[in-house]
Amino acid sequence: MHAMPALEGLQGIYFTPRGLFVGDVISSTPGSASAPFSLVEGVEQMPTDPAAFDADCIIAAMRFLLEGVKAKLYLPISYSNVVRASQRQDYERLLSVLPDTHRNQLAAAVYDVPRDPAYTGLSQVKDMLARYVSNIDLRTNDPGFEVEKLADQAVNSVTLVLPEAEPQARLATLRRFADRQGLYKRKQIWTGVTNVRSRTELQACIAARVPFVSGPGVCRMQSLAVGGRMQPLEELPVLAA
Repeated sequence: MHAMPALEGLQGIYFTPRGLFVGDVISSTPGSASAPFSLVEGVEQMPTDPAAFDADCIIAAMRFLLEGVKAKLYLPISYSNVVRASQRQDYERLLSVLPDTHRNQLAAAVYDVPRDPAYTGLSQVKDMLARYVSNIDLRTNDPGFEVEKLADQAVNSVTLVLPEAEPQARLATLRRFADRQGLYKRKQIWTGVTNVRSRTELQACIAARVPFVSGPGVCRMQSLAVGGRMQPLEELPVLAA
């Protein structure tokens, strides 16, 4: 019996000030999985084996590039894996297959980043990733992420993953994160919110001037890239292609 093929997909990241999808987060799910993996849909959709997921997504990125995708592609990278020297070498070997000519088109979505990442660990991760990607986004579940401890322009952006919680608790978490945007501006680091599920959450992001948003309330899983597409706010979410 043959193994079922992997489900490869993309979910757009929307830039609210311009009404533009600026790129896509890659996903790859084994055919044997009970539900699709996704970096933009909360804890329940996260991969059970991050190293295998990240490797599969890098392979998927190669295919999308060969197919001529022009949008910026965000590669999932597990912080807890890549911060370890032994596993960082495994990631380097994988990332080195990506064509250097497409480096400006590739970004890293570094997930499961702790509230206060160690300076040395983060520096090593950044130095390694910078050889293969042009943008680095840190994804955190903590609205109090200690951006004040980072150097200016340490990364391109920090994205809050909204929690699995009641709607009011999710909005309260979003507001706590948005209230700290002055700190991010001083560090010249963009902010984003992911796992946005509803029109209410999307409007709350816009009211709080969060520039980058993603999640099922913005863009469902697609088979084709949406990066580069202008989309009026009232026509979100983009449903499955």
